Amino acid sequence: MGENNPLFEIPAYLIVKGEKLKVKKWGVKGLLLEAPLEGEVEADLLVPFDNYYEVVIPDLKLRCTKTEEGTYCEFTDLDKEQDWIVKFIVREYLWRRIVAIPSEFMNYTQDEAVREELLAYTKGAQFKKKLKFLLIGLGVVAAAVILFFSPKVINGLMKSGNTLSVTYTDTGKKSREQSPSQTEEAPAERESAGKTAKTVPEPPRSSVKEEPVSKEETVRKGGSEGTERKVEAKEAVQEEPTPIILPPKYKLSQGEKVAAGRRPENASVQRKEASQAGLQGASLSTERDYYCVQVASGTNLRALERKAEKLQKAGLPYVRVEKIGHLYTLRVGFEEHFKDAERLKRRVNRVVRGGFVRDCAYRPQRWVFPKESR
Repeated sequence: MGENNPLFEIPAYLIVKGEKLKVKKWGVKGLLLEAPLEGEVEADLLVPFDNYYEVVIPDLKLRCTKTEEGTYCEFTDLDKEQDWIVKFIVREYLWRRIVAIPSEFMNYTQDEAVREELLAYTKGAQFKKKLKFLLIGLGVVAAAVILFFSPKVINGLMKSGNTLSVTYTDTGKKSREQSPSQTEEAPAERESAGKTAKTVPEPPRSSVKEEPVSKEETVRKGGSEGTERKVEAKEAVQEEPTPIILPPKYKLSQGEKVAAGRRPENASVQRKEASQAGLQGASLSTERDYYCVQVASGTNLRALERKAEKLQKAGLPYVRVEKIGHLYTLRVGFEEHFKDAERLKRRVNRVVRGGFVRDCAYRPQRWVFPKESR
């Protein structure tokens, strides 16, 4: 805090062990909280923008101390991505391309490039989070497989160890028998060993070679049942399937197709006009979000009003200028579906270029154009 560490009222939350804490102010070096925290803390910083989007900066390391204004937490050991996104948000806030509304506790992007950059960072963070959980899951599966197969592996190693020990003892006996310094065995032990050892003669191998039996001979040996099965199989193969004669297809006439519900060629145009007319006539709600086209924003209200008048003359719906913070924003339309908003954007760009689709809330109290809406 101070000149070297300025803090700004950018709406954000600090998530500590699942608990969501409001951030009063924050900057590139730290943040200020009302909630009491002390010591080394690891948390996530959540920055909401454009009504329902969120930028989550994960795994921030903080050193928190009590001050007169609240709890100040200093950023420690920021990696490159964390340092970049923190500085990016603060810079765009200072350049007025991100407008903070503390009363709504929400940030609004005023430039398409800034909005796309925040969305790209959000998608990348989500992908890394999923990859992290995937690697953890693979590690758990690998550990389970090792534990499952470990008894078999241990038994196999034990068996192999036994064979190795037997081989070693046999070779040791041979070496001991061959060594001249070995003491001779007692005659009694030799006699007992001779009595217990018995040679088992191998059975004589037959010199007659067995000839392979063919399949035909096997069928003959099988008797009459095998012959009958063979004949029945041949008869089944020789039978041909009875052809199925289908009735000729009935072709509908042009009048029957229309009567059956065939859409005319201009059905898409009629559906589009009907949906737009229905949305114009429907009552808009302040409790939900819509898609709209944002054309421009700035501090020059008169310039935006001139563009708005052009758009109104072109017959575009819900042309308005909203005052958000200290900036004015020119927007067009309230669409329920993104595809309809894309079509509306193409119509807007034919009159005034630079429009892009974004999510919008219905807030008539912010409208300064048209004047009858005040």
